[in-house]
Amino acid sequence: MKKIFILLALPFLLVAGNLKLVSGKIKAHTEMIGDTTIDPSTTKISTKLTMAKSITSIKGKVYINAKSLVSDNSSRDKNMYKTLKVANFKTISYTISSIKAGTNGKYRLIGKLNFAGKTKALSLNASITKKSSNISLKSNFSIKLTNYGLTPPKILFLSVRDKIDINIELQLKIR
Repeated sequence: MKKIFILLALPFLLVAGNLKLVSGKIKAHTEMIGDTTIDPSTTKISTKLTMAKSITSIKGKVYINAKSLVSDNSSRDKNMYKTLKVANFKTISYTISSIKAGTNGKYRLIGKLNFAGKTKALSLNASITKKSSNISLKSNFSIKLTNYGLTPPKILFLSVRDKIDINIELQLKIR
């Protein structure tokens, strides 16, 4: 029985491989309108990604602990965590359900972003390259806090911009 299972599973084991995160960085950018920029980032990224034969077969999840996002101002970070409701929603994740090929290494990631307890469909443009067993994925996109039920904070007459620009760079290895 064990031999039959191995023989049946062998084609799937040869085709599907896990992608191991080698390194990565997620950077966010917003600003206090008329004042200063707010640029938290993290390299503490986790992934559960798989790939069969091609880049367009990549599926799975990229996620971070929201408190791993840090800027150059710890007081501002505390306010950011409060705004993002990290006490209740510790993880921010993006789940890739499919990828559509474009031209010149450009792709469209189809998936869902789980942010501050809300999950919404989000398609991203990405640059993905594969060299041997190494895959590089880069994407720049923007979201609005209000789309996820969050209110941009205000301090006196200054308010934080609703739009957050996000830059993701992942280096993956096919196992």
